[in-house]
Amino acid sequence: VRGLEVSFKVKVNEIFERKLPDLTDDFASQIIPNCTSMKECREFLLENIAGGKEEAKMQAIQNAVTESISECVDITVPESMVVNIGREEYGKRLMEIQQQGQLSPDMVQKLTSEKLVQDYIEKERDTFEMLARASIGVAEIQKLESLAVSEEQLEDELNSIQKELEAAGENPDAEGIKQMIKERLEAKLVFEWVEKNCQVEYV
Repeated sequence: VRGLEVSFKVKVNEIFERKLPDLTDDFASQIIPNCTSMKECREFLLENIAGGKEEAKMQAIQNAVTESISECVDITVPESMVVNIGREEYGKRLMEIQQQGQLSPDMVQKLTSEKLVQDYIEKERDTFEMLARASIGVAEIQKLESLAVSEEQLEDELNSIQKELEAAGENPDAEGIKQMIKERLEAKLVFEWVEKNCQVEYV
């Protein structure tokens, strides 16, 4: 049909138009609850965007530091350590999804089967071996630089997480959670020390 001229008729049944609301102060509270003006609404949104960028930046730094520390530790990590880290990461993912209300208790129970956990560990084995080496390096830096978490800081964090879990209907293992929080806070101290005492190049 190339080169042919064709005439046809089109019947328009409806025309839709997207009508946007006026950006008035009255509309501000519909975007952000409790905002009384568009100026306040814009400032709130800009702060959130800036906070998100800063959080992403800090996460990128933390990932880079973790990988760098891991590369400095030239050992074969114990299998038990790799498995433990894999189980912890799997548990964290399930907890995050559950807190978002995306999984029922029955579904969570099914996802904790040993086969699924082992499959996850094997799939992400390289990552968990890297994290295991990084964990050994972090512990060594903490020891050499005498970096310690205060008992008060540890208890505050533990109480906060316990309340969140209890509110979600969970029955948390206080000792297990305390150890996990302690390791996370100690790692945070090491990351802050590395960032302060080492040259960090942003690319």
